[in-house]
Amino acid sequence: MSFETVVRPFVIRTLRPPAPSQLLVPEDDPSQGFAVLSGAGMEKINSTYNEQSSWSKSRNVETQRTVDRVRIYQKEEDGTVNKENFVDVEEAKEIRMVDGKGVETRYQYASPVDPEDVSDNDNILILEQNIEKINKDYYEQNPKVDDDREPNVG
Repeated sequence: MSFETVVRPFVIRTLRPPAPSQLLVPEDDPSQGFAVLSGAGMEKINSTYNEQSSWSKSRNVETQRTVDRVRIYQKEEDGTVNKENFVDVEEAKEIRMVDGKGVETRYQYASPVDPEDVSDNDNILILEQNIEKINKDYYEQNPKVDDDREPNVG
């Protein structure tokens, strides 16, 4: 036995990793993609538990308001009133609202100006008082409301 046969490595061909095999292109199979369901038989399922819930939300709708028409003049820092510069406003005195069930609510507001004593408020002029304004859209949408009032548009 020579030194060459002992030291030289010998590789057996069966120990090498196999070459990768070629992959085949998948073919369409019409049976793939369908699930088959099977069971022990059909049986009716009865549910003895039943739950039901409902809710509603209604918005209040304004049906009528009573206002005073007021003119407010500009007041200078020294206390003089500039009659050339003014703004006309409607001051709400009472507002009537109806909810979804037809219940009417009245809101009344106190006037910051006493109509009998306007001497302290020389920049305020009351043009008209107790003007009633009717929401005609409400009565057109609710014909069951029996109201003979004419809408005041203004």
